[in-house]
Amino acid sequence: MFLKYYSLINYILYKNRREFENSFDCYPKKTVYEFYIRESTGGMKIRQKEHNAIHVSLFPNSGSYITLYLRNFTPEDLVAVMNSLIKQKKELGYERLICLLSELKNDERLSLLMKLSKVK
Repeated sequence: MFLKYYSLINYILYKNRREFENSFDCYPKKTVYEFYIRESTGGMKIRQKEHNAIHVSLFPNSGSYITLYLRNFTPEDLVAVMNSLIKQKKELGYERLICLLSELKNDERLSLLMKLSKVK
């Protein structure tokens, strides 16, 4: 699943590349991969070690950040959550999205993003 998730995230970021101001960087290593997205209003870091959860950190240019932990996701759920995250980032911006998600627990954050992914 490690390579499958890496391929899926790479595909999702490539497909949504116009939603970001700059390009995204990827650093694959033997047992870990990291994607970095840096923009004028904040950024996103996606990281997974082999056999561990995927960590998605959102950070504004100043202030606190949040990290989502994606565990035991099917490939379809991973695609839905990542697409929803990118869509919400585009609509709200990093600061407002972080503010919205910061009051929730990880499972509630993921549930909200899944629900938002089904809203057209």
